[in-house]
Amino acid sequence: MQSLACTPASLTFGKVAVGQQKTLPATLSNAGSTAIKLASLQVENQAFAVSGLSFPLVLNAGQSVGFNVLFAPTTSRYDQGGLLFKKPSGSSLSVPVYGQGVNGWSLAANPPNLAFGNVAVGSSSALDFILTNEGASAITISRQSSPQEFAISGPALPISLGAGQSASFQVTFIPKWRGTVEKTFSVTAPDEPIFTVPLSGTGGGTGAALLTVTPATLSFGTVTVGDTGTQAGTLTATGGSVTISAASLGSSLFSLNGITLPVTLRAGQSASFDLIFTPQAGGKVTSAVSFTSNAVDSPTAAALSATGVEPAYTVNLSWTASTSQVAGYNIYRSATLSGTYSKINSAVDPGTAFTDSNVASGATYYYDVTSVNSSGEESSPCAPLKVKVN
Repeated sequence: MQSLACTPASLTFGKVAVGQQKTLPATLSNAGSTAIKLASLQVENQAFAVSGLSFPLVLNAGQSVGFNVLFAPTTSRYDQGGLLFKKPSGSSLSVPVYGQGVNGWSLAANPPNLAFGNVAVGSSSALDFILTNEGASAITISRQSSPQEFAISGPALPISLGAGQSASFQVTFIPKWRGTVEKTFSVTAPDEPIFTVPLSGTGGGTGAALLTVTPATLSFGTVTVGDTGTQAGTLTATGGSVTISAASLGSSLFSLNGITLPVTLRAGQSASFDLIFTPQAGGKVTSAVSFTSNAVDSPTAAALSATGVEPAYTVNLSWTASTSQVAGYNIYRSATLSGTYSKINSAVDPGTAFTDSNVASGATYYYDVTSVNSSGEESSPCAPLKVKVN
């Protein structure tokens, strides 16, 4: 009975691009009751190399030793050979090794991986990706493979892609049970390496698709009349695909922008939108935006809160200084030319300019200015000045 054994009994490297390398581990063991002496190792094909062993090598009864086998193809071809572990007596243990050198493949995927998020068991979600030949010569895709939880649709194979050409594929995730699934979609050709696209998704509960809007309340704060305020929101589908068919707003002071309806969101996919507030007058406004869809929680709504504020208006007055010695001036205002004029400065103003900040848009005011000497005596008012605030 052969007491010297290698685990695994043979090594298969699959496809490795020319100029690259792949390493596989192996273990040599003595299952017998006496020591085994190995004099040398013969590698039958130069595309393979062994590291981690030195000869002569003695394996005592029950002893094992690990080593690595390297495959580094230099040409595009199928390579095979054997690792011959030789005893001094001349007998040997042969470990078959297999590998295929293939041309480098300049294929790229966009996006490089597909994450489906949470999808309800019994429903499905689909994502698109594009394979592009980024090399300088044509390549051929002849085979594809995908795990059972995912369905692939795309062009019929084989397909040839010239330099810079692309092919579009769609992957549909169809979870059959709860839990996370992480697999790969791969394409290859007889003389090409295997190109993979990672796939992941989580099978959730059997509930139907849901639509959520975030944030739940969009607060605009204060916005001056004549200006606009903008808040961003996000719609997200979970549990399955959701088609959003319409949106409604509870107030004409708000408008929706940044999204075109109808739109379909796959499970885990999101879409952003903007809401714009355009106040017409001062005051607080509360409303809501509501999205109609095929989700079980339709319509899905978010609250809106904003306050319009009137713009600040001022009247700037200036006058020529009195030729007499004065301590300052008083400023008077009336709503009508012949009405009662009220003083609007709190103390005698020594300057020759005054700003009235307590005015309203569209209103008309009449202003008078008097001079005051050091004894507190006040002059007669000047001719009233009419001002309309625009």
